[in-house]
Amino acid sequence: MKNILITYLTLILSFSYSYSQDKWEVEIKDSTAYDIGFINYWRHVKPYSLKITNDSIVVNKEYHDPILIPTDLRLNQESYYELKSNDTLYQLTVKRVNYTNIEYLIKGKTKNEVFFSREGMAILESSFYLGSEGVYEKNEGEIYGMSDYNIELNGLGEIKLLIPVGTDEIIDYIERQGENKLYLSFNKIEK
Repeated sequence: MKNILITYLTLILSFSYSYSQDKWEVEIKDSTAYDIGFINYWRHVKPYSLKITNDSIVVNKEYHDPILIPTDLRLNQESYYELKSNDTLYQLTVKRVNYTNIEYLIKGKTKNEVFFSREGMAILESSFYLGSEGVYEKNEGEIYGMSDYNIELNGLGEIKLLIPVGTDEIIDYIERQGENKLYLSFNKIEK
């Protein structure tokens, strides 16, 4: 019995020691290509290993099953969107500046007079891979999940862009201030 206990204890200690020797591996090809909050999220998750390269996130060396960062908007190229409602015209300009960040500018005009303006950076929700924030149904049976890009503007409540994965035809803008909600659904235009 004593020998069995010693053997059992030796096995437990050796497994514990070898497990503690495993190193957490993090490899990020270019940290400037991602928002720092995005990188910190993935470091906080602490998988056995993490590799972020271009639009791919490989967790625990699952190279055959990477998490893909949405890249439907072209890098460093402006895209233009519009929403017309009666005599009101909303215009949206977006530019993806890296894999997680999108610069945006929204102008709302009535009779060529600007009454609404928003400008800043929208950042991909770090947990985007867990599920879509919304859906865009182009046609029956043609449905796209939408990724959430968070916007921080002092005191303006919850603000986000919703961008479909697989198409760049539309972008939704949502702004919540208390009980008030502004929802704008933009369609892509060519300039």
